Amino acid sequence: MLTDFLRENLARPLTVADLAAHVGVSPSALTAMFATALGCSPYQYLKRLRLDQAAALLVEGELTIAQVADRVGYTSPSHFASAFREFHGMPPRRYAAAACAVVADRVTAAAPAVGTPAAEDRADGVA
Repeated sequence: MLTDFLRENLARPLTVADLAAHVGVSPSALTAMFATALGCSPYQYLKRLRLDQAAALLVEGELTIAQVADRVGYTSPSHFASAFREFHGMPPRRYAAAACAVVADRVTAAAPAVGTPAAEDRADGVA
């Protein structure tokens, strides 16, 4: 399936001709299919996939911005940052920091207060 091929090849430089060849249609036919089914071009869809995957990688917090850019097919970290900002409404570093803060808030909210029976049970290994 084309969507699987796209996800597996996010880091590769893909053209509409590459995608069309993968599914056995002409580039113009593929573009028309995308427009009809998804309301966007194959390139716009690929860009959306790349930037969504980039957001997921940033939330994981294990890679630098440059590494994330490379993993999702951007050879220039500055071009990646511009595209990310346009798509997600904030720069990648701020997105990652905001996601980290949300996770920290959820962990804090879910953890029982120190000194409560549930916290003491966990400390004793009873949970």
